[in-house]
Amino acid sequence: MLIVGLFLGTAIIPLAIVCAVLESEYGVLTTLVLPVIVIPAFSCLLFVCLRERKDIKKWKKDAVSVWAQVKEIDRITNFANGIVRLKISVRFYYDGRMITQRSGEKDKRKSGLFHIHPGYDSVYRKYAGRTIPVLYSPMYDEVLLPEDRTDKEG
Repeated sequence: MLIVGLFLGTAIIPLAIVCAVLESEYGVLTTLVLPVIVIPAFSCLLFVCLRERKDIKKWKKDAVSVWAQVKEIDRITNFANGIVRLKISVRFYYDGRMITQRSGEKDKRKSGLFHIHPGYDSVYRKYAGRTIPVLYSPMYDEVLLPEDRTDKEG
């Protein structure tokens, strides 16, 4: 984070000086205000990605591979750009009992600004209606869908 701040700071200060030399007050204002918006947004995005990566590593520690049936529960179509997002259900057997889980956050408080439709994603289209291997973490009760490699192999 510090490295990113230093990099942006060293890139922005010379731009502000150039804008000041060229006597462009809007350029100076933009160059000095832009980091106030960009750095916090980038930091927030970086924090969310690192937290998700940490959670996935934690879930993979005790994960077991099981075969699961994936079914489509619901779909949302964005008519402006044609993107279809699905909500899925994953059903599998573990320790002699059937487990069914739905896509999305279990803790509703985790749904933030970017989760307008929690549990819906366009990537689920390639999994729906198939039986696939999944990783199940019994300690955390989480299901991980491995990357689909059928598109890349052929």
